[in-house]
Amino acid sequence: MQSTSSAAVSQGQTNQSYSPRVDSLLLAAYPWNTDSLTEPSLSDVFQGQGSLNRSLRRLARTLDTFEINFNEGLITGDALLRRHLLIQDANPAVPTPSQALVAYKSGGRKTVKVYNDIVLLLCLYRILDIGAKLLDRQCNVPVPRHPKLTLPKLTFRKHLLNDCQMILQAARVNFQSQAQLELPYSPDNVHVNSMQFLGRLVKTASGFQTLWNLQLAAMHLRHLLTTEYTSEEAIPDLPENLEDLFFPSETVSNALTEEEKELFHKIAVDTTPAGFRLPLQIALLVSPIFLLSSLKLVSAVWDKEELLCFSKTLGNQKPEVISSIEKMIWTALFDIAEGSTQPYLAMRRLVTELPWTDIEAMTASEIEWFKPVNAELPATGHNFIVGPISPNWPMALVLRPLLPGPIASGSEQRRNENQDGEEDAEHDSDPDPDVPAPAPEPAPEESAPEPAPEPAPEPAPEPEESTGDAPAGPADSK
Repeated sequence: MQSTSSAAVSQGQTNQSYSPRVDSLLLAAYPWNTDSLTEPSLSDVFQGQGSLNRSLRRLARTLDTFEINFNEGLITGDALLRRHLLIQDANPAVPTPSQALVAYKSGGRKTVKVYNDIVLLLCLYRILDIGAKLLDRQCNVPVPRHPKLTLPKLTFRKHLLNDCQMILQAARVNFQSQAQLELPYSPDNVHVNSMQFLGRLVKTASGFQTLWNLQLAAMHLRHLLTTEYTSEEAIPDLPENLEDLFFPSETVSNALTEEEKELFHKIAVDTTPAGFRLPLQIALLVSPIFLLSSLKLVSAVWDKEELLCFSKTLGNQKPEVISSIEKMIWTALFDIAEGSTQPYLAMRRLVTELPWTDIEAMTASEIEWFKPVNAELPATGHNFIVGPISPNWPMALVLRPLLPGPIASGSEQRRNENQDGEEDAEHDSDPDPDVPAPAPEPAPEESAPEPAPEPAPEPAPEPEESTGDAPAGPADSK
């Protein structure tokens, strides 16, 4: 799939088709797991059978519709969102490389809403990306590899991220200490069952935060997977009034006792939409391992610009033990969200089946994989992607000249492009005019003249006239 930004457009043209995942430098340079974003329609990714395929296909269709609305300029705050997504509106044939592919640090005045919107949109695409990985999607387009960078210091509670092994071990202890939380379960009323389980957690005296984080994330995920979005002006999201989330219909209200209604009204009033979103956002952009933390994430705060940067610097090359743990947690979350099992049983199975032998044997590097260091955010404009980048990857024409080091400008950028030209030439059908052709291999007879068969016994009379006695190579270099 070629980027529409690669087509020549005139400076005055305003009606070209733009897609966030095709024409956004920010999204193209994000560390994805699969090539699902390269499909013409996202719903094409999930054509298989099974409940997970059906759930993801519904969300994919929602995002396909959003992209149509985005292209038509219907989304509220469209201009600012386009600018921060780095959409290449009406640019020349080959857009200029951006200086915000990694850090997303704009500097100057903070624009909180647009970063909230970017996180909302990125999380929707991440759900599909992670879902495609769970379904073992075979990638037709090679996915660029992003190594982990030095993780920056955070304003967020960084102690949460310091030791993922300890979080997993504590989660096992906390879960095993719980009283029996299994409830009667009806797959025909998953929403009511989820709320009743949440109500049971509220009454649990200790260690319930682990289950609370998982349950809120699963409820959020279920809402995104099942809700029909009718607004043409907004990114699919939770309702701003959480009572509409807890009580979406009279059927739900009638299925609850008065005591339960009072409890959920209180939760809805006491919880901000930003707080309700955070558990799933951390799972999608950092790791679902942190849903098992004893910290109640709904009451935490994480600056969205900082969260974006941290997510990007983590890359997509996690250790195998971490990837396998994350896959198991995601499987449990999707099971709960879809209603294929009740929350307590899914969580009990998760804690029982986690690879505890591998967890106990984690190396220091794996234990501290998410640990931030006391360093500044990466300098704006650094894009560490390990090539090659397929010509079918979004914004490939812009990303490929940036390998393997920092984005530069002017003559420095040309030097970087020249250094990378030989590698890129293996994947380009047309030569890059800014990259000189590789020099031809020197002929053997020119690189090292044969020495004289029988050197004269007496020394050469004039050193500057010497020929043949010096070792071939350095004396012949030009």
